[in-house]
Order: sequence, then C-alpha cells, then structure tokens
Amino acid sequence: IKVSKTDMNKLILNYLYLEGYKDAAKHFEKESGMACEAGENYAVSERKEIRELIQKDMIDAAIDKLNDLCPEILEKNLSLNFKLQKQKLISLIKLKKTEEAIEFAQNKLAPLAETNKSFLVDIEKVMSLLAFDNPQESKNSDLLEYSLRHSLASEVNEAILQAFCQTYEKKLLLLTKMMLFSQKKALSFHAPQISDVSTGKYTYEQYMRRNLS
Repeated sequence: IKVSKTDMNKLILNYLYLEGYKDAAKHFEKESGMACEAGENYAVSERKEIRELIQKDMIDAAIDKLNDLCPEILEKNLSLNFKLQKQKLISLIKLKKTEEAIEFAQNKLAPLAETNKSFLVDIEKVMSLLAFDNPQESKNSDLLEYSLRHSLASEVNEAILQAFCQTYEKKLLLLTKMMLFSQKKALSFHAPQISDVSTGKYTYEQYMRRNLS
C-alpha cells in the first residue's frame, strides 16, 4: 500500500484528533500545514480532559465531566459504567482505603453485578487485592497497571464519538489493518514480509528460500 506524505499526514492528524490528543494535534497541524476534516475535532477539549482525568485515576471527576457532556452514555452503556466504577474501586485499594473500598463495592458495584454475572467475577478479582499488604504481589496485580487506565480512557473517548454519530474508525489504524491483511495474503506467495510496522523493515527470509530452492 503506497501512501503519499500528504495522505500520511492526514492519517496522523485524524488519529490525534479522534483520540483526543488536542495539543499534539494542534502542534502537528502547525508543523505539517494540514487542517483537520469536519467532525474530527468534535469536543476535543472535553475528550482530552476526560482522558487525562481517567489516566490520572481521578475517576469521579472524569464521570462528572462525561455526564456534563453526555449523560446518556453511562445510562445506556452499563459495561462502560461498570468499568469506570471498577477503576475507582481499584484506586481506593491502591490508596489503602480498605473500609471505603468495601463499602463502595457493596453499594455501587454489587447492584451492577446483578444485571451481568461477569461483573461479579471482575469484582472478585479486584477485591482479591485487599488480601495483600502489597497489592503488587497479587496474581491480579495487572489491574494496577497504567495500561488499564489508558485502555479505559480510549474506550470512553470512543463512546463519546459514537454517541454523537462521529466516525471513530481511525484511518491510520484502518490502513494498518489493510496492510496486515495484504501481508497475510502475500504470505501464501512467499513474498517479502514487513517485520517491523513502525519502521517498514522487510524480511526476505521466506522469499529467498523459495527463490533459491
């Protein structure tokens, strides 16, 4: 798949705006001389703020901002509401607020688990962290990782865009999917394969084996 520099700049700008990276997008606009397309920068300031609050573990503030922007999101998306509440429970445990964590789990999360049994499994995993003086020693310590909050922030961002009928399929990721699909097809012909997507580095091992045999 051949992509011109102009098209690649558009793809990058599309990704930055849709993910809510307002400052980076504005800087890239200035550097590249590009401008975003209609809808790409929808509520970007609000989405940026909500993303940052979630990544900082300030879940109550993030929920308040999200409800100010579009209260229907959490009313209709119970799974996302649960994930945000679960993240708050994790935050309480990290802060060693044991009694508050238990009360929060009983009053906020348990009622949600009545609507979806899989939620109960997630609650049990989070509560298992309380059994350790150092939660990092738990087999569920991955719940404490920053990557979980980053993923949750992206999911909330996607929900906001979808709620306002904005196209969320990031063009840069779509192009990557197309490229990987092409690579899979080319594999059957033993064509050179991209070994590193970030650098575009190819590997010719299978190609050389076929042509030298």
